[in-house]
Amino acid sequence: MCAQIAGGERAITGVMVESHLVEGNQSLENGEPLVYGRSVTDACIGWEDTEVLLRQLAAAVKQRRVG
Repeated sequence: MCAQIAGGERAITGVMVESHLVEGNQSLENGEPLVYGRSVTDACIGWEDTEVLLRQLAAAVKQRRVG
């Protein structure tokens, strides 16, 4: 998607990613202690991957605006 944006694709106007501090998800029903910052619903990407993704998207948007 970043390559498409950087290449000038105008149809991509929004991106939605589920992100938490800790990647993955966890169950409330398995009896194990919960991990702070990990989703109890859908699996999410972690903070480190979120930061990389946001930087890539920002660079792609910048390139589209220049090019």
